[in-house]
Amino acid sequence: MYWVKTPGPADLVDGSVFVHGNARLNLTASDIAAFVDAPDAALVFGLRAFEAGDPVDAAFPVWMATLRRRAEGPDAIVESVQRVFPQLVDQGSLAALLEGVFERARALGYRKVWLVPDVLAEPLMPPAMKQVGDRAGKAFELVPTSGMMAFPL
Repeated sequence: MYWVKTPGPADLVDGSVFVHGNARLNLTASDIAAFVDAPDAALVFGLRAFEAGDPVDAAFPVWMATLRRRAEGPDAIVESVQRVFPQLVDQGSLAALLEGVFERARALGYRKVWLVPDVLAEPLMPPAMKQVGDRAGKAFELVPTSGMMAFPL
């Protein structure tokens, strides 16, 4: 089972710690200002359960992604996707994270979400992107000159 959490300021313990289940993730002041407090950005965590049927509270954060407004136009950009608990990541958990990022971007009024080349270097990214595109019935757009890819919302 997979879930996505997008913490807001009220979800942080002591103003800087994201707590979920047994995990405590310390966030920097700059990340909080840029992605938690900002009205047009988000810090998105992908969660994974150990066993089928486990509740969301028993899941571990396995991915973290950043979403913010792109410099030009009504689009968002994902510049960072990180493994939080590398031993627990899989294609399904990354696909769930991407879907959560896209849902959040849609809720913020964005038109497209762009992924930078560094994010695309994640080995699980191509199969997760295919899974997300197939489910949504949409294709990712590639800009060969920049190496960036976009997903239309």
